[in-house]
Amino acid sequence: MKSFEFRVSSFEFPKIVYQALAIVILASILGIGSNLIRRERIPFISHKTDFVKEEKKGNAITLEEAKERFDNGTGFFVDARSGEEFLKGHILNAYSLPEEVFAERIDEVKITFPDSEEFAIIVYCGGEECDASTKLAEQLRQSGYANVRVFFGGWNEWVRAGYPVEGTPS
Repeated sequence: MKSFEFRVSSFEFPKIVYQALAIVILASILGIGSNLIRRERIPFISHKTDFVKEEKKGNAITLEEAKERFDNGTGFFVDARSGEEFLKGHILNAYSLPEEVFAERIDEVKITFPDSEEFAIIVYCGGEECDASTKLAEQLRQSGYANVRVFFGGWNEWVRAGYPVEGTPS
């Protein structure tokens, strides 16, 4: 049997490699360049905090706004912390909905909270370091709620301000 050998001349192989490398470099330069001139750039490295920053820009609610909605009754406060934390203390009349049990309680949520532009669902957890409120807010939006706000100061900021609570602030 004769064996077949595939031979590439010593001049062709490097030429092909150089051309491919040139195409990859050119495409990378064009891609990075076009991303740099875009109004809304795509991040090269995405972090969990990017989502939180976007949430803070768009749907966050300040302590003052949360208190105003509390006072005039146009905010439904939803506590995303664990049931144990909720029992220890929570914003007065808040509804306990840990984000990990959302799926099994969605029907109850839909009965309890109407989707309305006038009334906001204000989701909170322990404070800035807690991301349960952001996750729960996203689940609520995916379930059809449009007016969902995240109170990033959460339980800790509410207690420091001396606003109405049930339970014992710790």
